[in-house]
Amino acid sequence: MGGSNEILLFRSSCGYILVTGLAGEAVTLRGNAALIPSRMYASLRHLVMAAHRACRSIRRGVNIADAFAYELGMCLLGSREIDKVRRNMSVDSGGFAFVSVCDEPMECLGYLLRALTTGMELSDLRAGLSVEERPHCSDEIDALAMEEGAMLELDR
Repeated sequence: MGGSNEILLFRSSCGYILVTGLAGEAVTLRGNAALIPSRMYASLRHLVMAAHRACRSIRRGVNIADAFAYELGMCLLGSREIDKVRRNMSVDSGGFAFVSVCDEPMECLGYLLRALTTGMELSDLRAGLSVEERPHCSDEIDALAMEEGAMLELDR
């Protein structure tokens, strides 16, 4: 899913989305930044699409969760159950995706620098969501996971 220690920056209609892999002990991030355990996402594409949806929901005022991290978790899991999202986000999976959404790239980098100063370090971005964890009729876990997130958005 990308080379070692890459920091990826995407431009979307709701600003910039910065994504990278982090390792270390999980910390709580505030604002428009989140640490997502690797077992919650199927691919970089799944992660970025969910971040875009979460950002768009917050900017439109139709968000369900009160924090960006939980709204992102809901979009990743395709679930309105905030307790389910919290449980999944608290599971140590050996690695995290760092995701921040901002109006300016330097703002996103500021969130990343705060995470790095807490003892976390850059690592590979590895997806850990497996086909066995989802009801399915094919092995296309990436498409299935994004479909669940889209269904949540249609319910808003």
